[in-house]
Amino acid sequence: MMYEKKTDTGMTLQMQVRGSGKTGGTRYRTDHIVFDSEGNELFRLPGTNWADWHGRHLLFAKGCSLFRLRKDRFRQYLNHGESAVKLVADLSLLKFEERTPSRKAAFW
Repeated sequence: MMYEKKTDTGMTLQMQVRGSGKTGGTRYRTDHIVFDSEGNELFRLPGTNWADWHGRHLLFAKGCSLFRLRKDRFRQYLNHGESAVKLVADLSLLKFEERTPSRKAAFW
């Protein structure tokens, strides 16, 4: 399965769903790929859970973290990888806790 979203400048973000089934804690195995306005592949973000344009910049989630890649660093990402991205939020320490529902919520 494949989904695409374009920017106003013609760049494309493509999400590829590679498979389903629980592996490594995720239900779907997805990759994201960025293309320039002429359809040439600029770079891949393998194993990302989510990605979307924020203006001309790219936000993406991988593991339990949210990252930003500024448009002026796209080429730097090609040459230097992860050092070109900025960590926006590390959510790895946040965990869901089981809670007993209130009496009112338990019966409806």
